[in-house]
Amino acid sequence: MKQAIQTSVVYSISVAICGTILLLFGAAPIVQFFIKDPQTVQFGQTFLRIICLACITTVINFMVITIFQAMGGKRQPIILSLLRKGTLDVFFMVLFNSIFGIFGIAWATPVADGIAFIISLILIIPYLRNLE
Repeated sequence: MKQAIQTSVVYSISVAICGTILLLFGAAPIVQFFIKDPQTVQFGQTFLRIICLACITTVINFMVITIFQAMGGKRQPIILSLLRKGTLDVFFMVLFNSIFGIFGIAWATPVADGIAFIISLILIIPYLRNLE
């Protein structure tokens, strides 16, 4: 089980890094593929570059949620899911929008996922250490 988790982490983080690099440097053509309005493309590029910073933490958060679900956990997956989407992200969207304007809304995702990532590690590390 531990070996499967370690392998999954390595592959998942590798894909997340590639995705982050692609979205950071390819934001313009990706957004322009779907949208033609120059001002909207500009916003979309910025939003995509900000949100893609959460790729790695999102991968780990999903993996931790899935591990707990697979092992019969009930509280941990729901807590982590709600932290990511539904509580922290909404809170930070409202807060950051009032402080930083429209771009603050995009920053809510990496911040909420970063906090959920820290809590995921706090929950999963002791669990994996006790895994037989």
